[in-house]
Amino acid sequence: MALVSVLTVLLTISRLSSGFLIDYDCPLGCSDTRCTSLGCSNCQVGFCIYYSDTHRTTICTPDCGKGKFCSAVNFCSDCHVDHCDVCTDSRTCKECDSFYYLRDNNRCVTSFECERGSSIATTRNGIQVCETCHVQDCKRCIQTNPDRCEECEYFKYLDSSGSIDQCRSRSSCELFHGDPQSTGGKYVCLKN
Repeated sequence: MALVSVLTVLLTISRLSSGFLIDYDCPLGCSDTRCTSLGCSNCQVGFCIYYSDTHRTTICTPDCGKGKFCSAVNFCSDCHVDHCDVCTDSRTCKECDSFYYLRDNNRCVTSFECERGSSIATTRNGIQVCETCHVQDCKRCIQTNPDRCEECEYFKYLDSSGSIDQCRSRSSCELFHGDPQSTGGKYVCLKN
């Protein structure tokens, strides 16, 4: 029985010396009244619980940092979108790492991947995004304007006569403009 009491005392001293039972002032953003060396267990509104490897404790932070987001239960969690810098949940990206472009809020792609049928544009407060080309059957949009097509898909002819480009079939091109032409390897509807 005395051995159990000695072990209990030693375990209590060990816990005290490692800080488990010692109260500390809570860090900024913590809603707990007292904290242990393990850190904060509840954060104020606008803060999120984050485990700091540096301090080996949980802290409250207003920003979870690159590649993380504040979950519905107020814990900093990882984004599951490759090359995402800022996300709103595990699968929705708001901003990609440098040299990547946001496509459909769930993928970060290179400029090469963004080109086919899309226009690379810097929009949404300077965030690089892949904006889908507005011209149906367009193989490659003009980089600065999603309403303008540089080249149509195979067997389609580019008609640039209106405010929005169109990729037409050969018969549609002939109906509106006469004989379609091939110029520089691209098929175009020539204006009459």
